Amino acid sequence: MVPLMSFLIAGRLITRFGPGLVVVAGAMIFGSGLMWWAVAAGVHPNYATGVLAGMLLTGIGVGLTLRP
Repeated sequence: MVPLMSFLIAGRLITRFGPGLVVVAGAMIFGSGLMWWAVAAGVHPNYATGVLAGMLLTGIGVGLTLRP
């Protein structure tokens, strides 16, 4: 998710909204991915709902944050 967000989408968002807003949005999405892991992952997590969803959110957040 990081290369996809960083190279394809973040550049367009930066041009439209500016780097500050994109970095804030990326940090908030990354934080929501961490919160997902804290809430959804238990002792025996389901991969699709407990781990993969958090990985997708953190990947999108990092991809938006690293581009600017």
